[in-house]
Amino acid sequence: MQQRVINIGASNQNPSDYDLIILGTPVWAHNMCSPLRSYIMAQKERFRAVAVLCTQGGSGAGKVVGDVARLCARARAIPLERRQGLSWTDPALENPL
Repeated sequence: MQQRVINIGASNQNPSDYDLIILGTPVWAHNMCSPLRSYIMAQKERFRAVAVLCTQGGSGAGKVVGDVARLCARARAIPLERRQGLSWTDPALENPL
């Protein structure tokens, strides 16, 4: 699958207004979806900190998280771990987000 950038609509929000941006994507053949890649490429200079949430039916989430972190290299990357139920935590801080 190609790692391409596509045309997406303009964002109504400025990411620099937020301390943390949570980026979500399905895993498509071990890659993030094209709309997310396009959003990151357009907005990455405005991110302060990012966290990544992936959905998958198979494998590839680890690669996708790494790819997002590389594209958002200027922003602080916050790893998220799934805990019981729908509680997500920052394992470095051990505090619920």
